[in-house]
Amino acid sequence: MRRSGGAYSRKTGQILRQEIYDCVFCKGTGERPPGSKCPVCKGKGKVHTKPPAIACAFCKGRGEDKPRMALTCSVCRGKGVVSVQEPIKTCPTCGGRGRSIGSALYCMTCKGKGVVTVKTGKEGDRVTVRRPGGTEWDALEIIHENGRAGRVEVGKGTRVSSSYAEYVLKSLLNKQLIEKESRDIFVLSQAGKVIFEKIEAKKPKKPKVEEKKVEEKKIKEKLEKINIENLEEYKIS
Repeated sequence: MRRSGGAYSRKTGQILRQEIYDCVFCKGTGERPPGSKCPVCKGKGKVHTKPPAIACAFCKGRGEDKPRMALTCSVCRGKGVVSVQEPIKTCPTCGGRGRSIGSALYCMTCKGKGVVTVKTGKEGDRVTVRRPGGTEWDALEIIHENGRAGRVEVGKGTRVSSSYAEYVLKSLLNKQLIEKESRDIFVLSQAGKVIFEKIEAKKPKKPKVEEKKVEEKKIKEKLEKINIENLEEYKIS
């Protein structure tokens, strides 16, 4: 028999109107592991979520980061449901899966929910999604600018949770773009430094001071020959 708001009555993408749900992380027992208070519902067996809500696409409503693991989902925080703002539609980036294909990280467009809020206007439906943050490039830039950074600094700088920032840093570590300086502090690896060196090399170089003075002198001489007194109009910026 299905319980109202239970894990088995939820379908990904389906709008849920109730406010109280059975805790999927502990299956409503209030304990996980047995004998210990559930970290999600605090032993109550029920969780509260502001309606409207949907089943979390990232964990498929299980509340677990991975099946049969004692880690809470980084999107729904173990509740199995997430609040949304209507009207909604399937996320065009991940197709409602809550994660990009072949990635362990949640989709940056829908933040792992599998749906996005749409705004109806004269020009039709427009997706109103905040600019994606927390990408690997964002993390690299923060480490480059600060010289070193940890998951807390990356999380604050990219407006994502520290647990998600940890995922991003692990991905960069696997790609050998960063390396550990200490337990939770990372610096750019040689490969990471090369990336920024190439970017700097492509930037247009400003004229050197001596070259600028020589050019100004040539222009001044030309202006004097044609008796133009207003040099400011021709001054090099």
